[in-house]
Amino acid sequence: MTPVPVRLTAAVASLAALSVAVGASLTVVSTGTGPVGAVAASLGLVIVAQLARLKVRAGAGQAAFAWGEAAIVVLCVNLPPAMIPLVVLAGAAVSHTVLRAVDARAGRVRSLRDLLYTVAALTVAGGLAAVTTALVAPVHDAPLTPRGVLALSAGALVYCLVSIGLTAAHVAATRGGRPVAVALDLLRAKLLMVVGNIAVGLVIVWACLTDALLLLLLPPVLWLLQQLYASRIGDREERRTWHEFAEATRDLNRLDVRGTAEAGIDGARRLFGVTAARLVLADGTVFGTRDPLTGGTTSAAGNGHGATSADRGGRGALTGGDGRGTGHADGTGRGTGLTGGGGHGAGHGAGLTDGPGHGADHGAGRGPGRGAGLTDGAGHGADHGAGRGPGRGAGLTDGAGHGSGHGPGHGAGRGVGPADGAGYGPGRGAGLTDGAGHGPGHGAGRGVGPADGAGYGPGRGAGLTDGAGHGAGRGVGPADGAGHGGGRGAGSSGTVVHPLAVGAVAVGELHLAGLGRLRPRNQRMLDAYGDALAAALHDAISQDELRSMSERTTYDAVRDALTGLFNRAALLSRGNAMLRRLGVDDPVAMLLLDVNDFKEVNNALGHAAGDEVLRVIAGRVAEAGNAGDLLARLGGDEFALLITDLDTGGADLALAAAVERARKLGAQIAVPMRIDGVLLSKEPSIGVVVAAAGEVDLTELLRRADIAMYQAKRAVQPVAWYDAGRDDASTDRLALLAELREALNADEQLSVELQPAVSLAPGAQQITGVEALVRWKHPRRGRLAPDQFLPVVEASELMGPLTRWVLDRAIGLASSWRRAGLAVPVSVNISARSLLERQLPEAIGELLARHRLPAELLVLEITETVMLSKSPVIDDVLGRIRRLGVQLAVDDFGTGFSSFTVLTRLPVQEVKIDREFVAQMIDSPKAEAIVRATVELGLRLKLRVVAEGVENPDQRAALAALGCTSAQGFLFHPPLPADRLAAVLRERRQVQRRHLRAEGAS
Repeated sequence: MTPVPVRLTAAVASLAALSVAVGASLTVVSTGTGPVGAVAASLGLVIVAQLARLKVRAGAGQAAFAWGEAAIVVLCVNLPPAMIPLVVLAGAAVSHTVLRAVDARAGRVRSLRDLLYTVAALTVAGGLAAVTTALVAPVHDAPLTPRGVLALSAGALVYCLVSIGLTAAHVAATRGGRPVAVALDLLRAKLLMVVGNIAVGLVIVWACLTDALLLLLLPPVLWLLQQLYASRIGDREERRTWHEFAEATRDLNRLDVRGTAEAGIDGARRLFGVTAARLVLADGTVFGTRDPLTGGTTSAAGNGHGATSADRGGRGALTGGDGRGTGHADGTGRGTGLTGGGGHGAGHGAGLTDGPGHGADHGAGRGPGRGAGLTDGAGHGADHGAGRGPGRGAGLTDGAGHGSGHGPGHGAGRGVGPADGAGYGPGRGAGLTDGAGHGPGHGAGRGVGPADGAGYGPGRGAGLTDGAGHGAGRGVGPADGAGHGGGRGAGSSGTVVHPLAVGAVAVGELHLAGLGRLRPRNQRMLDAYGDALAAALHDAISQDELRSMSERTTYDAVRDALTGLFNRAALLSRGNAMLRRLGVDDPVAMLLLDVNDFKEVNNALGHAAGDEVLRVIAGRVAEAGNAGDLLARLGGDEFALLITDLDTGGADLALAAAVERARKLGAQIAVPMRIDGVLLSKEPSIGVVVAAAGEVDLTELLRRADIAMYQAKRAVQPVAWYDAGRDDASTDRLALLAELREALNADEQLSVELQPAVSLAPGAQQITGVEALVRWKHPRRGRLAPDQFLPVVEASELMGPLTRWVLDRAIGLASSWRRAGLAVPVSVNISARSLLERQLPEAIGELLARHRLPAELLVLEITETVMLSKSPVIDDVLGRIRRLGVQLAVDDFGTGFSSFTVLTRLPVQEVKIDREFVAQMIDSPKAEAIVRATVELGLRLKLRVVAEGVENPDQRAALAALGCTSAQGFLFHPPLPADRLAAVLRERRQVQRRHLRAEGAS
């Protein structure tokens, strides 16, 4: 917990002192001290009223409700207004000192500053209440009138508001939060108690004025009221606690360890009102408060507690305490510091260099002084010299203890340490260097510390450097730790360490400071919260590990393991993305290099040397590239470099710039390198191709660069560039794309044929759907099937226009069949490139609306590899298409690498078994098993299962026996023109009607 700010404490204490001073002066001037009996009774009433407290949550901290309003009502009648602040001050000081001692025994430590603030706040509230009452109506030694009742009620309300306001300021300053919100929360909680307290105060006043014997009836009533208050506050706290418990456990649902740990620490603070919290994971990672957990605690007696040389005056909870500097000079002071500490009289001294304890005066030291230091520690008796009397000394170099004479040590004491250790009497001393435990007058003290530890009496001292425990105190600290009198400087007091585990797996520990002794209810809550936190941390740690594995897997999927460069797959995906971001006419270049005679390195020096050569070449290619270039290792000794920042002054300038880059790159690679002590030089052959970004994709660029690279090898040249005149395949490809562009604008070349899918259910062969297949009647090449031109189109920008053309024709035909009473779903194949167009869902919606076709009559067939794409664009497009009501089908199911994942990733309605499995299912048990598993899975998931490529009755019978829903193939119908399919649909409808009539007649 953060200490009360000094300025706030000083301000409230100043107001309290002012009110007491003014009241005291007015009392002396006017009436003297007043009747002693009335003052004593009032003082006792204040003490009792403050002791009968009920604790309540206040924001992130705690407050206590007492009977202060009742006491104020009685005090205003019983005493002159000027005396009330002094009586409240005295009563509050006594009661809260007692409460502080009680809290200390329970492990809840309150600082002196906190005590001062509380007493001052109550004094200020009492003074303002007295002034308010006197202003409304004089009630001291006056009969109780309605106006007097009003004055007393007003004074009590002012007391309530002021005390709550100052308490809220205290909570906000030490625990955080808004003072107004905390004050309103406290006021709502105490409202009933305020009314009851005022009523009790008025009844006491009435009884005193009427018959004092009536006061004997009050204790049972007051006890019942206290129980009522406690019950209502307890119910409120119970509801609030479990509400916060639910919120705290809900906040633990994070996917990262840090977020979960911070939420767990915050929840622990809110639930248990601890002063500090820390979470230590099993791997040693620490989250949460550090400084408050290494400071110290206050003590009931003495002014130095668990001191550290770094933390001066700070209050902590787990380890050290209120550190002090070099100590005091005279009397009963104590001193602990980095250099020295002198305590005089019966004082104690502990220091890093010298720590003398002196008796009646300075010098060698007289009297029962004690000294502990890193260099020398001497305790001296009645005079100088070796030291006489009951002195003691412990130090890193020498440790000498002297009784009434000389010698290394007397008594039955034990000293344990690597250098010297002296033990006197029954004391014990243990330390990494020296430890002294002293007997006469000190009991069985223990001193433990890496450097020095001195324990006097039954105290304990432990510290990383020095630790001295005096009297019954304990001292623990990173530098010096001293506990004096009956104080505690050890973190064990008021600290709970709760283990966190899931089953037998240890997750960590939750450290809570300032918690005190736990009631069974709070212990059960801590156990439940600890289990929830442990489970959340375990999940978060597992999630982090999975995320790390996923990131590593993702990295490995796109990176070459040997060189760390991108691999071929990454080059294709990232390169195509780069091309799409460029303008269609922007020039790009691909440099493909192959190391000449690389096999000689492997044969002569071994594969390890060959790998090192490849790494050196990869580094040189990376150094030669620009920021916007894309570099990849394709495999073996082949590297590719995509350049997008070429000169846009024309094709010739762009090619010249690319060739110049290639020549410089080849020269840089050919620089001699030393591998396994052998100086060698490897020259590459580099193929260069330059094209417009909108003209080609990465696959075509690599193909052209590969042609150019082999031209360089055949010509024994370092660099060669791509010549389209020597690439017949590319010429034909470009011509085909140009011709398709013309075909899209002409109605007579492209057409749609439709192949029905037939139900395999017994009885009439009902058509369950049709698949639209594009055909191209080429004016020069003749009739082209889809596989003769679609691969070329899919790598070009014409895929989008062709897809929209097929969708328009298919939706239009389905709409016409529906108007004729022949409604049947129509399926259209959609490529991955089309799904990368964000405007596709809007285009489909527009076509459906224009042709007035219900969305459920359109089925989009998508291959499973596309379904498994992690592209956010494809996911978004598919999601918006599905929201239109369009059905999705998985085409060629079983040919991918994660077939069953598709059925859970997206909401599909249909699965189409690939024709390869259908063709082999009669003769191949493996193919039959795949078909069987697909059909059973589809039926379990309530999906339509359509078998493609059914060619003979045996296949049909086998599929029907397996429960396959529908089939498609030449056994039933080949792809048909639209007019012939319409006739088939009408014929099927008539057959179905006759079949239904026959069933009705029977």
